[in-house]
Amino acid sequence: MPEVRATVVLELQLSGSAGAFTDVTADVVSQSRILAEYGINGGGPLDRVGQTGKMDFRLRNDARNSGAKLGYYSPGHANARSGFDLGIGIRLKITYSGSTFYKWRGELSRIEPTPGQYQSRQTLCTALDWFNNAAKRKMRLQAVQLSQRADQAIGTVVSSMTDLPPASTLTTGQDTFPTVFDVTHDESTSVMRELYKLTVSELGYLYMKGDQVQGGTLQFEDRHTRPKYGSSSASLGNACMMGLQLERGTRLIYNRVKIDVSPRETGAAASILFTLQSKPLVAQSTCLVIEGRYTDPDNRGLLRIGGASMVSPASTTDFTMNSASDGSGTNLTSSFTVSASYGGNSVRYQLANTGTTSGYITLLQARGRPIIIKEPALADVLDQTSIDSYGESVLRVGMDYQDNVLIANDAANALLGNWKNPANVLESVEFLANKSDDLMKAALQREPGDKVTITESVTSIDADYFINGVELVIMPPTVIKCKWTLTPAGTTNYWILGIVGSSELGTTTTLGY
Repeated sequence: MPEVRATVVLELQLSGSAGAFTDVTADVVSQSRILAEYGINGGGPLDRVGQTGKMDFRLRNDARNSGAKLGYYSPGHANARSGFDLGIGIRLKITYSGSTFYKWRGELSRIEPTPGQYQSRQTLCTALDWFNNAAKRKMRLQAVQLSQRADQAIGTVVSSMTDLPPASTLTTGQDTFPTVFDVTHDESTSVMRELYKLTVSELGYLYMKGDQVQGGTLQFEDRHTRPKYGSSSASLGNACMMGLQLERGTRLIYNRVKIDVSPRETGAAASILFTLQSKPLVAQSTCLVIEGRYTDPDNRGLLRIGGASMVSPASTTDFTMNSASDGSGTNLTSSFTVSASYGGNSVRYQLANTGTTSGYITLLQARGRPIIIKEPALADVLDQTSIDSYGESVLRVGMDYQDNVLIANDAANALLGNWKNPANVLESVEFLANKSDDLMKAALQREPGDKVTITESVTSIDADYFINGVELVIMPPTVIKCKWTLTPAGTTNYWILGIVGSSELGTTTTLGY
């Protein structure tokens, strides 16, 4: 029997996104498990952005549920519970020793009632966290921003969405990028991909985490957050752990690091970045939507570029309409309205013919300051001794918004120093929270980004690690098993001048940047 017990509550936002949460714990199938996972699912050098978090659970769909109705959790059924449907908010709340922790939060994404009146009569539910929204949504017409840090740009991306995370905590980035969003392709780049590019350009971390306020907090760490963390927040020893996954393999060795950076050249004055090549006919009293992509004025149509300080379309200068496709007929420009929505490297026009006759678009162009990646640079560092011993293993990093090759070179040296030699890499650890007060507090209080100490005698592990990801398996009503995905804290011991415990080169630190 568990020695330590916590109160587990599953809540649904049945009254809508702005409504209160309703406790449905009584309807969770007692023989099933609640599986909740979130954070970063890996501990390698490029595991820096979280994956979509997921929670699975089963609800009673027979007449012995809290509604005493068969089909209570079958949307569309005559007995279906009001408000229970896809997209509603879900929250996992655990209370222990007078403190409440919101360990997981997201939205219901799958509802699968088991058919058959003599079968299990359960409804399998899957919920996904905010990263699912970020993965599905495309970056649409996000204008170029100048002189922005990663945290500022991430805030811009997040705030552009209609479905925001419940909360965000973004630490101040170390670098200011000359431009952001100029290489964001509106037609294909997802919000998730853009967040990854910004995070890796800083070599920080971005993930979802739980808290004691509302759950589902989006957390960004700059690259100095972990080196400055201080002492670990929890410790696990031999007797505490149910499982430990460790590997010592050549696939975890990187003895050559290549980092790509992209210096930009930004034009001082506006140039023509897009020109419509066709001359479409717009019928009277109709509208037309046209999208164009910016290309290098000196290599028209060949090299896609970014654009800043875009100029509002001016009649006769940027657009003209005529009764003849070659422009030899009647000028109809005054009978058209043109509005432009400018993104980082594309434009969307809405054109309306308000006149009484059809007209051809004989000119349509976009002007702005061109932003061109002229000569991409590469920082390339290696350790020949490691290569001779284990074969060459290359870590390739794309820092899309970083323009300083010296910073890239320092980052490459730091990564090389941490990953060039064999090591016992502790990938994850599992423990039963119910075994003790300390373990229950560790399971509930510790989140991605926290430092913990792991000690195990058989593998000779005795070191600090950062939690990257969390998995909770709950067997109702009280059994809680916790699994942490880990990354070695030693890989973030960069040299930070003037910080005691982070500035003793060769003892507490490695060369950083």
